[in-house]
Amino acid sequence: MRMLDTALSNELLRFFERYLSFYREFLDVESRKYDELAGNSPERLLEHVKLEEVCMLQSKGLEQERERLMNRAGAGSLTFSQLIGLFEEPARGQAQAVYDELRGVILDLKATNERCNTLAELRMRRTQAKLRELEHPARAGQNPAPQSGGRKPAGAYSKKI
Repeated sequence: MRMLDTALSNELLRFFERYLSFYREFLDVESRKYDELAGNSPERLLEHVKLEEVCMLQSKGLEQERERLMNRAGAGSLTFSQLIGLFEEPARGQAQAVYDELRGVILDLKATNERCNTLAELRMRRTQAKLRELEHPARAGQNPAPQSGGRKPAGAYSKKI
């Protein structure tokens, strides 16, 4: 493949800097979501989930822009790390620095997202267990007081309501 011309090289570099900035912000949103989840703040957690959804949509748009630029560079099938070799110096060094940081941010984002998913799943299981206890107190080791008329208790939540 041929080296990138200066104009395209600069455009790609600016794009990847914006890409990095976006993923830093996305990591911040995900980190705050984890903090809210760990802190058991459901009201504020919903805000972060909505922000995460916005980030997901923005990432799709950025990915389309990346593909368009890579195709213009004649490097549609290359990864960012492979593209670095097509930059002239000093842009190559700048591209490498952006790539290295972007790679770290994305790895942190994935790890934070996995922690969020694990914690959310744990909270969900605990909530489901508590609901089962409320619905069937005898199974939880509790003996409800017998009701008059010989009817069995309806549980914590009456099905008639």
